[in-house]
Amino acid sequence: NTSYRTDYITISQSDWVRKYCPVLGIGKFLILELEKPEEKPINKNWKEQLDRAFELVAQMELELQETHWEQVIKLSREVWDIFKIHKDEKESKELLSELFKECNYSDEGIEDFIKAIWYTHEFASKFIHAKPKKNVVGEKKLNPKPIPQKEDALFVYTWTFSFVNLLSRKSNLISKK
Repeated sequence: NTSYRTDYITISQSDWVRKYCPVLGIGKFLILELEKPEEKPINKNWKEQLDRAFELVAQMELELQETHWEQVIKLSREVWDIFKIHKDEKESKELLSELFKECNYSDEGIEDFIKAIWYTHEFASKFIHAKPKKNVVGEKKLNPKPIPQKEDALFVYTWTFSFVNLLSRKSNLISKK
């Protein structure tokens, strides 16, 4: 006659990370809590884009849990594409500038932020397709396409989530004025 245990021990996430992971040789971790915006976007300039961005960020989170690193990065590019902050796109840049000026950001700070968004999009692109680069003689060669790892996906997810969160909160803050 075999008996089975039906009682279980529950270990909180914080205890698992702080106490057990290092001792078990799993590694040392930092739990970063990012508050998800509960409010739906109310700023008409960004509502449609933010609604879609929230959906994509939720999908990114599921892909992270499933360890689909490349998919996380692909979805992040979709988020960046929603806001069309490309080198030649003026309308989105102007809307973003107006929003941040309302929050007392300097012109230089706004421009740096827009560049950071663009370069994050470019960084994520390297994982999706090999882009040609010119060598010294002007011939084009393909860069190798890197294989995304967990840390790549986490970086891109965190930055994308933070951007969507910041834009949502700033636009809602301005709409309430």
